[in-house]
Amino acid sequence: RQLANLTGLVQKALTQAPTPTPREFLNVPPATNNNYSNERDRHKPTPPPKPVSLSPGQYEGRHVYRDLQLTPEMYNQLRGLQKKAKDLRAEVRNLRRMSQAQAHAVRETIRDTFIKIRAMVMTGGEGLWSTSTDAERVRISREEDLYKQEMIRLESDLTELEGTVEELRGNVINRKTRVNMSDVENMALILSKSSKTVADLKLRFPSLQEAMRS
Repeated sequence: RQLANLTGLVQKALTQAPTPTPREFLNVPPATNNNYSNERDRHKPTPPPKPVSLSPGQYEGRHVYRDLQLTPEMYNQLRGLQKKAKDLRAEVRNLRRMSQAQAHAVRETIRDTFIKIRAMVMTGGEGLWSTSTDAERVRISREEDLYKQEMIRLESDLTELEGTVEELRGNVINRKTRVNMSDVENMALILSKSSKTVADLKLRFPSLQEAMRS
């Protein structure tokens, strides 16, 4: 009989659910390391931002050729074209100033000569004024006009070329457009012709100056 009672108690203990603890009865989740870490991180101060100089991509953003649309060789070529155009335009301006100064001196000489000739004509020296002298003066005046026109045209071409180079550089850097090498070659050809024209004007100026004086 005692054995039967003991067996019944054991069986009851095995089949009956365990008594819940107070924490389990209140459905309180157990504390974990993750919750503790999150709570600790929430109260930590915000780390300072990285310095701008250490941020990735800063150097590439400042680089002129970051998109590889304008190679260093092409960039240097454009800068060289622009500098040559400026130098040639400065030379043309110097030639123009020299030409204008010489033209003013010639006008003064012509005025004085005209006064002398008129005085000789009035005193009976009509034969000193010949048609050959008049034709020579017309020829020199025509050469002077052609010289001035050529300088004006050359200066205009160089100014336009310089502006085209600057516009092309701006489009490449700001608008990310690509450079057409044929355009660069055409600009270089125009610059070469302008350089030869300036050299020719320099050679022609002394002879024209002497002719205008004589």
